[in-house]
Amino acid sequence: TWNCAARLLHALRSVAAQTCGLDGIEALVIDDGSTDDTAERVGMFAAQSPLRVRYVRQDNAGPAAARNHGLRLARGDLIAFLDADDEWRPTKLARQIPLLSPRVGLVYCDNVFVDAQGRELSDYVRRIGMHRGDIQLALFCDFFLLTSAVVMTRAALRAAGPFNEHLGVGEDYEFFLRAARHCRVDYVEEKLLVRCVR
Repeated sequence: TWNCAARLLHALRSVAAQTCGLDGIEALVIDDGSTDDTAERVGMFAAQSPLRVRYVRQDNAGPAAARNHGLRLARGDLIAFLDADDEWRPTKLARQIPLLSPRVGLVYCDNVFVDAQGRELSDYVRRIGMHRGDIQLALFCDFFLLTSAVVMTRAALRAAGPFNEHLGVGEDYEFFLRAARHCRVDYVEEKLLVRCVR
């Protein structure tokens, strides 16, 4: 997150609302040098929620560095990304996690696009392609993976390597192109991610 305190609480609430249960979930909030009241809001949320929340602040270094920092700190065998201005539907993890295996290292889902006020953008130009198995060519032709839609195994992440912190834009696309070389992919064809377009 970076200067997105109000939207971040929606994101955290959506993690806390997952139907798969919270026993094995740890939410790492990587604050990329925010100058708003992110720390205070996360602290209040953590004090009132059954979700285990770990807040970590770093100097502003961009999304790739923030994600890499989170990956270094994460202790789980499965990693799910969530940008501060997005939200998960309650069954997202419950529907995706069973599809992961030693062969399938990445599972993603469809999404709905909304504006900053949460209104659905039904005519938004971007569409999410649904591809499973070896997706390298499909992904090369069309960037259909949204970071907040993805759950990955630790093994797949290790094979892909870190996000490239030298890229000003497209660090997520480049990362997923590398990941697609090392693992097979599956998807849930349900709109389990609410993607905010600002």
